[in-house]
Amino acid sequence: MEHEMLAQHGMSYIVEVFDKKSETLIFEVRLPTGSDAQLEQIMGWSTPQRGDEGYNLSPSQAAAI
Repeated sequence: MEHEMLAQHGMSYIVEVFDKKSETLIFEVRLPTGSDAQLEQIMGWSTPQRGDEGYNLSPSQAAAI
């Protein structure tokens, strides 16, 4: 079993996939620069991001990203 998390590092976003039981990082994917507007819609953000947040993704958010 896995769970996905969206993390912002500086001005780039990374999707990190962890094992649910051990919480071990399985892999990560760096999203392309300039994907902010698309992520705002997918994530439902209404305020600018600070850059240190981390979010657990729903299955539909993970699929959309």
